[in-house]
Amino acid sequence: MVNISAGLMENMVANRTSVTQNPLRPGQILNGKVLDLYPGQRAAIQLGGAQIIAQLETSLSSKHSYLFQVTAVGQMIQLKKIAETPPQQNNIVSEQLLQQLGVSNQKGLKALLAELIQQQIPFTAKHTQSLVQLMDQFGVNQANRNVLLSIMQQNLPLTEQVFSSVQAFRTTSLGEQIRPLLQVLTTKGDHKVVQDLQQQLRSFTLEAGTRSLSQLLTSNESTIHQLLSKIARTTPGQAQPSTSTNFYGLLSQMANGKTPPVAVLESFVSGLQRLMNEQVMIKPNEHQLIEAFLQRLSQNSTVQDSSGNVKKIVEQQPVLQKMIQTVPNQAQQVVQSWLQGPMPSTSLKQQVTEVYQQAYAQQLTQPEQNIARALLLQLANADQSALSVKEHFVHLLKHFILTSGIQDEAIQSQELTSSHNQQPKDSDLSIKQNLLLASHQVDLTGGGERIQRFIQTLTGMQLNMVQQDPSILQQSFQIPGERFGLAEDIRMQFEGKKKKNSDEIDPDYCRILFHLDLQTLGETLITLSIQKRVINLTVYNDKDTVKPLLEGMKPALKQKLADLDYHLSSVSQKSLTEEQVQEKSSLHAITDAARTVSEGIDFRI
Repeated sequence: MVNISAGLMENMVANRTSVTQNPLRPGQILNGKVLDLYPGQRAAIQLGGAQIIAQLETSLSSKHSYLFQVTAVGQMIQLKKIAETPPQQNNIVSEQLLQQLGVSNQKGLKALLAELIQQQIPFTAKHTQSLVQLMDQFGVNQANRNVLLSIMQQNLPLTEQVFSSVQAFRTTSLGEQIRPLLQVLTTKGDHKVVQDLQQQLRSFTLEAGTRSLSQLLTSNESTIHQLLSKIARTTPGQAQPSTSTNFYGLLSQMANGKTPPVAVLESFVSGLQRLMNEQVMIKPNEHQLIEAFLQRLSQNSTVQDSSGNVKKIVEQQPVLQKMIQTVPNQAQQVVQSWLQGPMPSTSLKQQVTEVYQQAYAQQLTQPEQNIARALLLQLANADQSALSVKEHFVHLLKHFILTSGIQDEAIQSQELTSSHNQQPKDSDLSIKQNLLLASHQVDLTGGGERIQRFIQTLTGMQLNMVQQDPSILQQSFQIPGERFGLAEDIRMQFEGKKKKNSDEIDPDYCRILFHLDLQTLGETLITLSIQKRVINLTVYNDKDTVKPLLEGMKPALKQKLADLDYHLSSVSQKSLTEEQVQEKSSLHAITDAARTVSEGIDFRI
């Protein structure tokens, strides 16, 4: 099956790529169109989505397209004409250009260079020589050219390691690797890193088994007791110690294969869900800020200037604003009265202090959050009614992001500037870290290649995950689809304007795309676009049954979105066929189609 939607998804990234995202450097070659000519051999030139004023070495004609080489940068970019771009662009890469780059007319190279030129991706002679080496090593087929094109689009190093990682990510799904990897690990004995990996990977399968829950309880007993005590504090009308004990008894029963009382199970799931809803994504380097804020807030001074300065901290720090969004409405009103009012009373200030202290006390450490989600996913395996589909999906997505290892380097970077920097325990390691550990500590005869492939897939996902410029943020994810009965991974792309003073996507102006391979409907692309909280939804699928299905769901969808203060403007279906792909003989043509198709939704929905 030709996968048009995967191509369209990757081209959402391509469409964001332009010469303005990365500074031009001497030696780079790129295509441009002369818009206007100025005295002194200067010209306004269209390069991708940007216009620049450049100094030219030779006279050119207005409204013509040329292949340029950057000769100098500074106050004004200097360009040298290499050749005029042919109108049909069939022979855009000439023998003269290949000679200038110092390479021979190798099979497949001209096609790749033509795609780079057509997509306005700058390259140098050094890039070209690296491309030749990688094509010699891995082959010159279209799939490998697409991998190289993706690497160039994202300005990644042209190395063997990067190529293997991006290739693994593009050609192998996570889901199809997890089951065989689990089978390999079951033959590797009782080594702790092997047991940790089995426990982590089973979270993304439908393997309910009591063994997984029993292993989770045994290896994390201390952390689970801390977690249960916090859940008990959120359970109204019951004594905390007895509630915590009852919850641990519930988990022990289930680990031993026994069916617990329904009321106790519902109470536990409800309490755990409530606790997870109170969580705020706090970066390691933000704990010190929160603690300093709480210390200032708890001081008894009611001097106007002092109080005003503390309020400004809340206004300037998104993490403090998010903490208040997780508390009950009555507590939120207390904080709003303090923020909006004049000189606060000592009583009001004490109430605000208590609200923040309680909200911070309920925050879980990252290992606690990971265990909490692992428990929820285990309970969902044992009882499908424990979580709604939405809750199940959100927990699975967050659990994968936080435990897979795709954020390892970002977290480590934040911890370097944090006073909370602690050496992680073995049980806190990510899947990727454990895979690397296992590759050095365990005899992996018959399984080493699978582990290496999985590591490469995760690394490739990291390399493809985030694209951003000063105002736009784009994030790509994929998670195993087995827990939802899907044979293929669930792929998502989120794109939108950044919120003010934040690195998050603005939910009022954003786009997200879902790529699914459904059991009955087959390959399906779902796109939503949000502008000023108005949503347009499009489903790309070739089945005739989709349109009436959408019509039947539209009233409920409209109401659910209205509950979140969004307005559903339109719901439509469009065709997505193999024939459409085959008609598009080049990646450039698919990119043009993607400009229309690549839309998205806000993750909150």
